[in-house]
Amino acid sequence: MRIMVLFASFICFCNESSSQPKFTQYPTNGFVAFGFAESKDSCVWLALGDGYGSGTVTFSDNIKSRVFSEADGLPNASYEQIFIASDGTVWVGGFSATKPNTAVIAKYAKNAWSVTYLNSSKENPIVKKITEPFSGQIWIATYGGIFYQKDSAWGQFSTADGLPDAKVNDILADRVGRIWIGTESGVCLFDKGDFISFEDAAVVSSVSVIFEDTRGYVWAGGKFNNDGVSVFDGVRWRTYTMEDGLAENTVGTITEDYFGRMWFGGYYDSRNGGTTMLNNGKFSRYQYPEIAKYSVDCLYGDRLGGVWCGGGLKEKSKNGLSYFRNGKWNKMGAREGLLNDRIVTVYIDKRDRVWVSTFYGLFVVNLIETINYFDAKH
Repeated sequence: MRIMVLFASFICFCNESSSQPKFTQYPTNGFVAFGFAESKDSCVWLALGDGYGSGTVTFSDNIKSRVFSEADGLPNASYEQIFIASDGTVWVGGFSATKPNTAVIAKYAKNAWSVTYLNSSKENPIVKKITEPFSGQIWIATYGGIFYQKDSAWGQFSTADGLPDAKVNDILADRVGRIWIGTESGVCLFDKGDFISFEDAAVVSSVSVIFEDTRGYVWAGGKFNNDGVSVFDGVRWRTYTMEDGLAENTVGTITEDYFGRMWFGGYYDSRNGGTTMLNNGKFSRYQYPEIAKYSVDCLYGDRLGGVWCGGGLKEKSKNGLSYFRNGKWNKMGAREGLLNDRIVTVYIDKRDRVWVSTFYGLFVVNLIETINYFDAKH
């Protein structure tokens, strides 16, 4: 079925232009786009911030765009997480320079913002993830534990409840209803009201990212440790390292492409890093100069089998973005209109617009035009 879809898509591509793709810059009021979310009506929402306590939220649809302000009821804060719940409400999280040790949580519903300030830590409880593991219940991962809302009340999970660490980086609800939690001190499982730790298992010691693949396997990687990447197959954990074929033992981003191949990215410093593909048990590692940079902070698999790869470190390379398709890497930078090579994240919307967020601007390019160009080039 997948082969038929791709073949039909290729026929359509042949009728379109294969001119060089060009990025256009999208206005962000000088802020960095840290997060993206898309509503059912294809409206793209952006969480914007400066990383120091200032920022806003904006959205764009087929007709208009809007930037919210304090006059709309949205506090000035550096917003770094955004999520659209099952009921269509938009949630954003960040922190404000005017409210130390406090996470700012804002919800947009019925054309109005409502705001909650969460204060429970001696340090700024940075918002790392907003998700909805159970219908109608929002969970927020912060550096002050997990906050959860059901109806109008807020509760909190901390180390006293069984979390391995108050610094929570990621939350994943898997297909069978278990909730996986990644912390600075490892991974744990929330199942039937209890936290289950894996202290004695062969799993990475610090977890920045958790990912579930199409088989139901759960992957865990740590951006700031040197342990590799771990996978839980439903029975036991197993960890892979550079000795097995990883490009780098630090893993801060994980994805699966259209063909079921797993991808891992990370870096130790500006001279050591890369991305790795795992396909049918075989590792293939890719590093600079085959890809644009040593650092890999984000990986995104598109609907037509390609994988986008970017990194945020300042490096000598002028091509900040890498694109893998049909077994070949392609690089994009200033020549294509991508005016900054320090990439924060990549997002592709339902209209095939590729959004590339950098530390100095947000850039958009068309997926189909990009594929046409590189397919014709090769």
